[in-house]
Amino acid sequence: KSVLTFHNITTQLIGDERKLHIKNGQIDFHNQYAKVTDFLITLNNSSLLLEGDVGQMVDYFNGKGELILNANVFSDALFIDDLATNKNVTEEKNRDWVLPNNIRGDLNIILNSVDYSGHQYKDIKGKMSFSDHSFNFPQIEGIVSGSKVYGNLKITEERPMLIVLETNLTADKVLFKPIFE
Repeated sequence: KSVLTFHNITTQLIGDERKLHIKNGQIDFHNQYAKVTDFLITLNNSSLLLEGDVGQMVDYFNGKGELILNANVFSDALFIDDLATNKNVTEEKNRDWVLPNNIRGDLNIILNSVDYSGHQYKDIKGKMSFSDHSFNFPQIEGIVSGSKVYGNLKITEERPMLIVLETNLTADKVLFKPIFE
């Protein structure tokens, strides 16, 4: 059994302007499993607090199995643009899969504010399961453009970079003007 405790660690990858800051957290390792506790990270303007369990780590890192993640994810502010690298790609490349196929699990999510391409989503709460190029939100709710929205959402990557969305969402009102601003 091993324990890693993190406190005020800042790192930056070569060629990446973003800085990852681990404010605090603890990971308890025991054979193939780890328990993550109070793991608070920031990346640019985004913050995430992670707590949960990671399984089958040795098999995953040896290329012999799936990584299993069951966790609670909390965020005061999440800017999707913070998650993308800022490298300029100048050469044509083959299409790669975007969603993972060798990681599966379940997440409980509570996101106070999410910003994506200038649109803001508030009070996002729900459950998410993921595996084999698929994210499934069987229960999700939040506020979008002033409307309370709830329902389900499934995001599937059928082939590299071909994303299919399936949803059944209900809103208490629909305000079109904020959506198109």
